[in-house]
Amino acid sequence: MIRVTRSQPAPDCLRLRNSHRCGEVCPRLHQDFLGKCYLCETPITVGTLEVDHRNGRSSLELEFDWNNLFPSCHWCNGQRRRSYPSQLDPTRDEVEVRLIQWIDQSMCPLFAAALPDDVHAANTAAELTRLHNGAHPRAADLRGAIVTHLARVSLRVMRYRAPSSTANDRQQILAELRWMLGPNAPYSALVSSSVRACDPALWDELDIVQMG
Repeated sequence: MIRVTRSQPAPDCLRLRNSHRCGEVCPRLHQDFLGKCYLCETPITVGTLEVDHRNGRSSLELEFDWNNLFPSCHWCNGQRRRSYPSQLDPTRDEVEVRLIQWIDQSMCPLFAAALPDDVHAANTAAELTRLHNGAHPRAADLRGAIVTHLARVSLRVMRYRAPSSTANDRQQILAELRWMLGPNAPYSALVSSSVRACDPALWDELDIVQMG
């Protein structure tokens, strides 16, 4: 999960309360959330994204509240529990600061609150851990996609550090890594955390501008 900026004002069609997928809703969500599921950062299209109500839709106000609509992949939307505990909002909260996201040595995506008394972050971490690490084949596919992206990044890091790499080689690799680890890339929070932890000097060289 990464911090993004939600465009304003809300789509006009939501005022009619006919559908929470009306008019501009899906294209705007797709653009605002960088073409990814807001929970797992899997790339999605406008046609396949599902509109998730982060805080439920127990009232008309919640069902058609622009700030309560989030683009989700089918897996994450179908697996979300319906208790709706207080959680981080990636359009309002500093997600990357309050939530620790990393890939452990067994290649499992893990999440934790940066501060033990941050209930919103702890609830979000618990939800993300459950979505990423279940026994269902779809969860296994998600983990595999994350590891594959991490492997591609790791190969480029090794090429960058190879003694045989020329200055031009390194500049090209840096450009590739800036995209692969930037906010528009899939699984950017998890994969970029691995690079920051393993090679902080390279991370400083990348100088990636995060969303906010």
